[in-house]
Amino acid sequence: MDLVTLASAATAALTPYLVKAGEKIASDAANNLPEQIDKLWGMVIAKFQGKPAAEGAAQELAANAGDPDNQEAFNLQLKKALREDP
Repeated sequence: MDLVTLASAATAALTPYLVKAGEKIASDAANNLPEQIDKLWGMVIAKFQGKPAAEGAAQELAANAGDPDNQEAFNLQLKKALREDP
């Protein structure tokens, strides 16, 4: 699977669950996710460590996952992270 497709699929899988998490920060949101989504979120967050723009995009998505701009920013940061370290 190419990186763009992978990033888009991960964003699509995470978004509905993060919407349910509401206004909580990313670390709190992970506690409310089903096990498989929690694993996926953990893998993404691990790739974002030490990358302020990526960490910010994840926090914004967790705070307001229904916002298309947040989804797009998160997707972009995930693509970049996967390009650097597939």
